[in-house]
Amino acid sequence: MRKTQNVPQGSEYYFRVANSFRIGKYLCGLVFALFMIMMLFVYGDKITYNNFRYMLKDIDAAALLRTDATFASVSYQTEDPSFAALNGNLVIADKGTVTLYNPAGIEVYSVPFTGKSVALASDGKYLLAYNPGGQTFLLCNSITKLVSGTATGSLRAADVGKSGAFALAVDSNTTRYAVEVYNSSFSHSATYGVNDYIVDVAISDDGRSLAILTFTGTGDVPDTTLRLGVVGQESYSYVQTFSGEFPVSIDWSGEAVTVLTDQAAYFYSADGTLQTRYSVEGRTLAAVCTSDSHYAIATSKNGETMLSIFDRSGNMRYNERVSDWIRDMTFCEDSLLLLSSDRAVRLTLDDFLITETVVDDALCILGIENYGLTCGRKQASAIFVEEK
Repeated sequence: MRKTQNVPQGSEYYFRVANSFRIGKYLCGLVFALFMIMMLFVYGDKITYNNFRYMLKDIDAAALLRTDATFASVSYQTEDPSFAALNGNLVIADKGTVTLYNPAGIEVYSVPFTGKSVALASDGKYLLAYNPGGQTFLLCNSITKLVSGTATGSLRAADVGKSGAFALAVDSNTTRYAVEVYNSSFSHSATYGVNDYIVDVAISDDGRSLAILTFTGTGDVPDTTLRLGVVGQESYSYVQTFSGEFPVSIDWSGEAVTVLTDQAAYFYSADGTLQTRYSVEGRTLAAVCTSDSHYAIATSKNGETMLSIFDRSGNMRYNERVSDWIRDMTFCEDSLLLLSSDRAVRLTLDDFLITETVVDDALCILGIENYGLTCGRKQASAIFVEEK
């Protein structure tokens, strides 16, 4: 005898609903396909490789490769390297290439770069590589090259903001120097002609404001001039000259602009209001580093090194002598990391506790999340890594 299957009451209703959803799925797929075809016909000439790269500009390599690993060590071969930390990754620039390694030690990309030397500027998700004295530049994020090009003149300084906007200071035919500003869509947005020698430039986080630091003077009497302006406006919103001082660097973070000369550090708000001045007169600058919330200066006099840490408004947080000459220093999430000839020091920013470790053959030190990375000619090694 053949068995008959009992169909639960009401099942026909569920079958009808399932068929409706299936038909709806196919209709949605058809509508999407028609929409894509229409977009290709209407906007096909605007769909470019550059637009695709722009779409990728905010993606992080760590997220893309799904790794939350911590650096241990990375081996490489270089001749004249430059190093930078980019969004928790390691960037190494050498003659001919710019290479990025993620925390798992994986080489994410290696981009050809033409230039005798490579300088790196990084902020947030973006890295700007350029050839000082040459004309080539390169903008990357942590997964790909975004923009590469040739400047209109020899490059003197450059900076990139958290939005991806960047500024290039170059030689100019119309004025002695010029600052070319590119917005967060990587399009040229403004040019500022300057007749003074440009030492450094800084662009705001959103790319809408610019700071230019220049040098003038005759004989042994230098002058430093700071110019602040809104990108696109012809006149500067603030201009200040520091007589008898030689410019060193400028940094813009959030609403804070910090100018460093051979005589003092000046802490400004974004509108040009001077918050405070810290004198370094009579002492030799050894190292300087910045973060979004802190600014540190190391100076030396008569064999003694002084370390000073400020918040971005210029309020002093720490001012003590240290035993070694500081070769390099950097901030990580919760500490200041110092590098001397044979050791590294971690100074916590909440209670200023000191931890030391021996290092060998380190050219520089980088801050990666809450630990450090010492970089030599053949290998980068993590230090002060907390066990999980």
